[in-house]
Amino acid sequence: MNETGRDRPASDGGEDSLGRLIARAGRRPEPPEAIEAQVRAAVFEEWRRVTDRRRRRNHMIVAVAATAAFAAFGLVMLREMPEPAAPEILARVVHVAGDVRLTDGEGVESRIAVAPGELRLCSGCIVATGPDGGVNLSLADGVSVRLAASSHVQWRSVEHARLLAGAVYVDAPPDADLVAPPREAGVPTAAALPQLTIETAYGRVSHDGTQYVVMLAPSGLTVRVREGTVVLEAERAREIARAAEEVRIDRKGLVARTRIQVYGADWRWVETLAGDFDITGHSVLEFLQWASRETGRPLAFASAELRRDAETAVLRGSTRGMTVEEALESVMATTNLAVSVSNGALRVTER
Repeated sequence: MNETGRDRPASDGGEDSLGRLIARAGRRPEPPEAIEAQVRAAVFEEWRRVTDRRRRRNHMIVAVAATAAFAAFGLVMLREMPEPAAPEILARVVHVAGDVRLTDGEGVESRIAVAPGELRLCSGCIVATGPDGGVNLSLADGVSVRLAASSHVQWRSVEHARLLAGAVYVDAPPDADLVAPPREAGVPTAAALPQLTIETAYGRVSHDGTQYVVMLAPSGLTVRVREGTVVLEAERAREIARAAEEVRIDRKGLVARTRIQVYGADWRWVETLAGDFDITGHSVLEFLQWASRETGRPLAFASAELRRDAETAVLRGSTRGMTVEEALESVMATTNLAVSVSNGALRVTER
């Protein structure tokens, strides 16, 4: 065997034989059209499933990315958004005397020197009166709150305050829309509708209506009730004080109860902060009811006829700047009626 024969690939002969076999076999018959269509459909369905999986995976990636971005944006916005402001407590300054100051939640102090006028109290604000000061605030729900000299009150809401020092008087009329509810001898008064809770270092005071004083001292807590019912809740006691009662709770929790007058010298500071009564368009009876409520003295008419006269007579003019006593003297001088104090009542007779 020569060199050339050894170098020839052994597969040449095999390829020639395979070619001759294919040539003898001829062309393979085409598959039926129905089978071809089924095969094409199966291939297309498999392609669609693969592409759908890819599309869903891409959509999921996009959705996850969008959700993460939205969450991150929300966190940024939450960090940048300011805290919601505490609701303001609207009040009307009915009367102010001497040095009265307001300290807001940030410690900024300003003087309250205008009455009547609107005052915006925030939660945490403190109203303080000096040794010669006093103020009468009318809250949005109709409750009158008066601070005596050297008193401090911190506001939490229109229904919640804390007495830090001094004394506060609360008047919650049965109907806040009435200037003065009836207060006549023998005529019972209705229970108060508005509510106010006053906290102190010695306990909490709430009312069932309608006029009372809360006094705070280093020795303890004192409540004087002119009208209605007041509840005192201390750590070791729960007491109910009724009209013409004074209840004291000392630092040890001991309770003392006494009967008091609902008018006179102990209530004089309350009268001085009453504010003005706009008499124009009001009847003499309405004016007398206001004076009765402010002084704590019930009305007593000498006859039913005189009461009807007071109810129909309409007033004109002004009592601006007058005390309750001065206003009584000035207004009654223009009518056929006279008012005097008799047995603790304002007695109305014919002039």
